[in-house]
Amino acid sequence: MIPTPVGDSAFALVVSAATPSAMTGRVRAVAAAVTAAGLRGVTDVVPSPDRVTVVYDPLQIGGVDDLRLALATCAASAADGGAVDGGTRHEILVSYGGADGPDLEEVCQEHGIDPASFVKGHTEPEYLVQAIGFLPGFAYLAGLKSALATPRRTTPRTRVPAGSVGIGGRQTGVYPFASPGGWNIIGRSAARLFDPQRSPAALLEVGDHVRFVAVPPADVPVARPPRDDLRPDSGHGVAERAIRVISPGLQASIQDLGRPGHRA
Repeated sequence: MIPTPVGDSAFALVVSAATPSAMTGRVRAVAAAVTAAGLRGVTDVVPSPDRVTVVYDPLQIGGVDDLRLALATCAASAADGGAVDGGTRHEILVSYGGADGPDLEEVCQEHGIDPASFVKGHTEPEYLVQAIGFLPGFAYLAGLKSALATPRRTTPRTRVPAGSVGIGGRQTGVYPFASPGGWNIIGRSAARLFDPQRSPAALLEVGDHVRFVAVPPADVPVARPPRDDLRPDSGHGVAERAIRVISPGLQASIQDLGRPGHRA
């Protein structure tokens, strides 16, 4: 496995395998090997469907060629050890349809099935977390039955409530935060997919498995807004550390140094 440059501060280690499950297992193995190596200058190790992206600080590494060789060695050791088993298994309670799933009826009509059959088909598979992206903690779940695959909405919503369970093409997932979104909303969950006060902050990671469990709406409480204990008036000192924009200017931009170590 030859590390491929990604810009001037990252390498990609591309993985191949016969099945999605085997692919994800090898991705996890490679990511674990790189992380365990503790290579100088490496700031992030990001697993995704068919590769591991290793981000580094060019000023901290010994040299690009040395890092490339070290990464190839890590990948080879992971390959020699074979694929690792999938990660944690999760059950996520979902209230389907009604106000919680405004697109369920339309999706059922498109597929020519009744809501009960749809819910049965959506809750039967064990889904595989292939990637985390779009929003912090948003897991792209593989394993949706082809009979339930539904194209994204023609017109995205400007606001999808936190906890919404959606289908976009052949994938399904849960929105960790209220945000714009174009997936078909079929239900709602109160699962906290991302909590900055929890370690790790993301509930799911690449290689985990998820099963959805249908429950009545009363069994799914309204999701608590993320970070509601970090408001400026909460006494945590956020206001004292804030930046006040006096005059923004036409092209003003305020940026910090990101969150090294948390891209995954």
